[in-house]
Amino acid sequence: MSEAYCLEDLVQEREWRKIAPNWRTSSDDEKVEAFKYFCATYWWIRHPERGRIHFELFDSQIEAVAMWIMNRYTVALKARQIGFSTLISTFTFWLTYFYPDRAIVMLSKTERDAVKLLDKAKYGSRFLPDWMKFRGPVVQVNQNGAFAINS
Repeated sequence: MSEAYCLEDLVQEREWRKIAPNWRTSSDDEKVEAFKYFCATYWWIRHPERGRIHFELFDSQIEAVAMWIMNRYTVALKARQIGFSTLISTFTFWLTYFYPDRAIVMLSKTERDAVKLLDKAKYGSRFLPDWMKFRGPVVQVNQNGAFAINS
């Protein structure tokens, strides 16, 4: 095994720990920072005007993520068109991909809305680096468009 290969493994391990700190031993603030780093560094979203861009979170989105991490149940009153569905799909992907003991069910007003929510998670997962795809759980998309993360 070459030194470069070992160094690459160490860098990837550092990145993995940066985006997925130990859930039991890390603080809520560390988890929020990990999610922010994951979005800004590894997660791509479709912007209506700029095309594919990294997901830079707004302050209100960061507050929502902090609430989800700190509380088992939350209720949110929000405006429309503020990137909430993008945030939800990204957060649920991050949670289930890096913490495989989680189960998520996505519901929406209509089947079409639910499919659009799922498509956001599928889109971002396509652009994860290969090392992350190989290390993480298997992501499956069946012919009906269903999306599953199997650990």
